[in-house]
Amino acid sequence: MAGLEVNASSSTCRMCGTAYGKLNGYFYKSLAQLYKGVGYLPICKACLDFLYDGYLAQCNSPRDAVRQVCRKLDLYWDESVYKKAEKDSNARTIMAGYVTRINTYKNSGKSYDDSLEKENALWTFAEQRKAMIAELQEQEEKSEIEEDVNSSEAEIEPVPDDIKAMWGAGYSDEMYRELEDRRQYLMVQLSKDGVDLSQTGTQTILRQIVATELDINRGRAAGIDVDKKVNTLNSLLGSALLKPSQQKGGDEEDTPLGVWTWRYEHERPLPDIDEKLKDKNGIRKYVTIWLKGHLAKMVGLKNSYSQMYEDEIKRLTVDKIEYDDDTDDSFLADLFSYEGGEDG
Repeated sequence: MAGLEVNASSSTCRMCGTAYGKLNGYFYKSLAQLYKGVGYLPICKACLDFLYDGYLAQCNSPRDAVRQVCRKLDLYWDESVYKKAEKDSNARTIMAGYVTRINTYKNSGKSYDDSLEKENALWTFAEQRKAMIAELQEQEEKSEIEEDVNSSEAEIEPVPDDIKAMWGAGYSDEMYRELEDRRQYLMVQLSKDGVDLSQTGTQTILRQIVATELDINRGRAAGIDVDKKVNTLNSLLGSALLKPSQQKGGDEEDTPLGVWTWRYEHERPLPDIDEKLKDKNGIRKYVTIWLKGHLAKMVGLKNSYSQMYEDEIKRLTVDKIEYDDDTDDSFLADLFSYEGGEDG
């Protein structure tokens, strides 16, 4: 035993890796069968306390924490030994007290297996495993029976000929069912929205919409570019007047201003202006030229208003008459002359 204490490997803690010069004083002695070759636990006292504190923090029970350490290190668990250690120790030191008291010649060579055997619980896990296997086998048998019953009862009905004729040849039964289910769903939803589905053309476009939607969904699942299909779908929705901008009614607050403008321009355009209300005196032109045009000219803007203002000013500007021989006599003669001739 003395030779083992000077061995560096035997005096190294297997948990923290600290190498001590000797085992005595740093490791707890143990008479358990698993450690009889060395006579000490493989972890130092500090690590044993650390292990115990971790379990104590989880279960908040010194008894359960001590027993868990015993199970971890394959130490013999005895309820009476624990009660003796509990009387002489507190919650922090009870682990050391228990390990010291369990090392008696009476308990020499015993392990945690002996504790379980005394409680008739050594092979409990094996019994639990057998019960679990039996339960799983029972569930599998029930599942197989249910599958057989469902497969025998749930016979798939063939697709009616009229549905095949409506959608055309070339589809599988599964696709026929998908197309028809989607068509029926859309018809119900569109009927709720007040869409007239009695027209043959509307029904034809609706079938094309459903088929295009199916192509888009399958293409996306396969990672194929579906942009062209989406454009085709939008065109079909427009042909059937099913776009949101083409729908009437609904909440007025959610309708964009552009949609209302389009509706009024195409469905309820403004009537011709009454003769009594027409701008006969040119007030609009007057305000445009002398207010908007004058303001634009003042601030230096070059636009249609300022151009109208300049044109109007040019039109109203009087040009001065120029004379080659500008004399007072000729000027006065022109000034006081009139079409009827000279006075007198």
